[in-house]
Amino acid sequence: MLAPRAGARDPKKKHPGQNAAPARLSCAARALVAPCPELGELLALGRAEPTAEAVSQVLSPLLSRWTTRPGPSATALLSSLARSWQGTVAALVLDVMHGQRVEVNGYHCSAAISGCRGQEWPLALRLLSSMPEMTVTLDSAICLNAAIGATSKGGPWQVALNLLQLAPEIRVAPDVVSKNAAMGACSNGGQWQQSLALLGGMQTEQLDPDSFSFAIAIGSCQWRLATHLLGEMPRSRVMPDSFSYNAAISATGCSWLFALELIEDMHLRSVEAQANSYRAALSACANAATWRHALALLSAKPSVRAPRPSVLCCSAAISACARGSQWQQAIAVLQDMLQAVDGPPPDAASHNAAIAACEQDGRWQLASQLLSGMRKLRTPPDTIGCSAAISACEKGEQWRFAISYLHEMPQAGLLPGTITFNAEAVAAGAGPPAVDAHGQRRAE
Repeated sequence: MLAPRAGARDPKKKHPGQNAAPARLSCAARALVAPCPELGELLALGRAEPTAEAVSQVLSPLLSRWTTRPGPSATALLSSLARSWQGTVAALVLDVMHGQRVEVNGYHCSAAISGCRGQEWPLALRLLSSMPEMTVTLDSAICLNAAIGATSKGGPWQVALNLLQLAPEIRVAPDVVSKNAAMGACSNGGQWQQSLALLGGMQTEQLDPDSFSFAIAIGSCQWRLATHLLGEMPRSRVMPDSFSYNAAISATGCSWLFALELIEDMHLRSVEAQANSYRAALSACANAATWRHALALLSAKPSVRAPRPSVLCCSAAISACARGSQWQQAIAVLQDMLQAVDGPPPDAASHNAAIAACEQDGRWQLASQLLSGMRKLRTPPDTIGCSAAISACEKGEQWRFAISYLHEMPQAGLLPGTITFNAEAVAAGAGPPAVDAHGQRRAE
């Protein structure tokens, strides 16, 4: 049967699962869902090649109790495995439960299916199809949603759509979560038309899209269509929130002006701007090399309107300065991060952006200092940073330093791209030596 249509969505009313207070559990319930030692053993099995026999041996202390009442204890165990991306182990737990005549319900199956993400998405389909064998009826969308969600995080988008179309055949009424999961799969697959079609079909099927529906659709589109969808949300009685704004800002790409306007619109609508909102806007400024606006955003005082900058925000601002050929400003932002008492410490991406800024202006001394400073801060340099430093040395005709860095990269487990120098020419004072990607002299 189709679920009755819910009433109009109240934008001021909290939706289920959004900032909801955790339910209070009784002592007996807390004992049932408390972490068990068997979980650690199952997680250890997942790091090897788990077998049904090994899983059955681990579960033996629990099976006798589960025979009379599996309930939340089994669900909690399966959910913990799912959160740890142990879909294979969770599936084996279900097999053992069924083989030992432990009652398996839809909550058990949905928990196990949700753990089959990434490359394990085919296992989610197998579990879904095996539910009738375990006498679990597909009378609700919970297991279907879990399967669509699993395929959306690693499987082809067509599989998610096929599962959604299969719903009427198995007498399951898809809900908003089902549609959102399928939209997410289409968005991840670059199928923005399919994502928009699903959004448009929800109202036809007497389903009210929520803010996540719009955020997914917005995130799959280019900025013009994304901003249009954002403006259309109130007409569907859904007020834009931080998720939908973040998706729209991320879609702006190089259109930094629209990104800044969306940040301002969030303030005017009293929508809390999160660090991700500023990171997306800063990335748009970086893509367009508008370093002044990036620094203005970064220097906003921490408040309800402007959260404290994250390391990603700072890195995006440094990148904006680098692309705007403002190496002094890039170094200044990095220095602020290093000197801040309660701010985010710079990571490899922050240093890489600063080194790139120095490289563009041929500031090989600064690039070398930054690379050395990373080691002192216990931030291992990566291929991007080393390559930028080598390029800076090359522009400054500092071949000795460049070759030294090139030699150090394989020793640090880094594989650079092919960088050529000319050894004999350096000895003659006319140019660099020929060196391969491993710092070895090339054969003539």
